[in-house]
Amino acid sequence: MAADEIRFAGAKPRGVDEHVWHHVAKFPVADGRGHKHLTGMVDLTAGNDGKPRARLVDVVPGGSSKAHSGWLEERGEDFKNGV
Repeated sequence: MAADEIRFAGAKPRGVDEHVWHHVAKFPVADGRGHKHLTGMVDLTAGNDGKPRARLVDVVPGGSSKAHSGWLEERGEDFKNGV
């Protein structure tokens, strides 16, 4: 489903949220399972009732503005102009 770009139809992401996931062992971790940074893009377009839908559009690795700007670049100019 992640490869099907239909999920972007009508989306105008206006929210970005960074997450750090810590797994079982404490940092630093010998087996490589440490914290992972993820950035989520959320469509906060208002529904018919005027309230934001808060629809998760995508999640990408990384926890910086670079992760977000890179994601926007991949969507293309038409998508970026609609945000």
